[in-house]
Amino acid sequence: MEVLTDVIFEDFGVTLPRCTKGGITIAPQQIMSDNAGRNANTGTFYGDVKAVKNVVSLSWNQISEADFAVIDNCLNNFISDHRITMRLRPSEGYVTKRYYIAAGSYTYTEVVQLNGQVNYSNVAVQLIER
Repeated sequence: MEVLTDVIFEDFGVTLPRCTKGGITIAPQQIMSDNAGRNANTGTFYGDVKAVKNVVSLSWNQISEADFAVIDNCLNNFISDHRITMRLRPSEGYVTKRYYIAAGSYTYTEVVQLNGQVNYSNVAVQLIER
């Protein structure tokens, strides 16, 4: 069963093109307390989890020039963080959170088809929750 989710850039009122099947990966990251670390003598870990933030990876195998323009216009601007709505867990439904795009985490390859249409392949971006 294929689970589909829309990724909506609320700041622009734009829904991104649907990702490739399996093209949305969500990686929860634990944010630890300031005093977290290991005891040098025993190796025992100490500290508390303060929050869990998500790193969301989106990818498209091949998309049209028009679909690429939608993605590129959302990501290549001077906004440091974005309000993005998507479904992170089935139990939560759609939620809106703030994300930023780290330098170097937006990549793509331009491909020109024989019929003259420009397509883009291997389009990928990582969204990091604030």
